[in-house]
Amino acid sequence: MILLNMVTLTEFKQDISDSLKQSDLVKMFSFINIDEHSDQQSGSLNMSKRDLVVGYTEKIKLEVLIPEDRLNEIENLLKEIKGLDANSYSWTTEIKNLRLFNN
Repeated sequence: MILLNMVTLTEFKQDISDSLKQSDLVKMFSFINIDEHSDQQSGSLNMSKRDLVVGYTEKIKLEVLIPEDRLNEIENLLKEIKGLDANSYSWTTEIKNLRLFNN
């Protein structure tokens, strides 16, 4: 299993969610709200001038646990979302010791 991580602008959250829910490729995924401070300025219209100066951008982190052989399918699905590839970065993490806690 691998964990696909993607950081992107908050405005893509609904599109990502809709795409993943309509697909049978994943059973569950999660979003984490993050505040990124960087030199990359591709923020939303809701950002103040001060936020643009200090480099603050509202973003989300997507986490999807998937079998490694499904990675290309998930990536292709996400690439269909217009503008996502230009405003995102992603990485994968190998999960060697997955522990599921069942009652």
